[in-house]
Amino acid sequence: MEQEEVKQPVEINPIEWETESFESHHRDWRWYLVAAVLLLLVLAYAIYSHRWLLSAVVVMVGVALYLSGRMSPEKISCRIDNQGVKVGDKLFTYDQIKSFWISKTVDTIKLNLISVQRFMPVISLLLLSGMEEAVRAALGSRLPESSNRKDDWIDRIGRILRI
Repeated sequence: MEQEEVKQPVEINPIEWETESFESHHRDWRWYLVAAVLLLLVLAYAIYSHRWLLSAVVVMVGVALYLSGRMSPEKISCRIDNQGVKVGDKLFTYDQIKSFWISKTVDTIKLNLISVQRFMPVISLLLLSGMEEAVRAALGSRLPESSNRKDDWIDRIGRILRI
């Protein structure tokens, strides 16, 4: 019977950075025009075919897209140290984190944390350029690095659609 490797606690030099609370995408007037035309076409179809629930959903999607476009990300402070990963005022101790991975795209580098809590979403933190190796070394001394090194499919769709 194989035993899982137990990582011995290693002293971690604190890593601190400030980042945005979520990834924001630039949308120009063409994006809004295409989105409005598509939503109006679906709304017209829903009204024509007497699908009132679909009509309500289309209106809610339009309002959500409008409101999300007006939101700007807040600056939050992040810290990795011997206690765990602190995001703003919330501390995730190492026993609350199952694993981590670092994902890179053309524009961003993200630290992704998987919680041991069953229905908690992946915690994604934007990293500054050049930080990934220090973060990988610090977290790797306490947590397993996940073999899943891809963005979630919802994140990919959101990046493509700029939502």
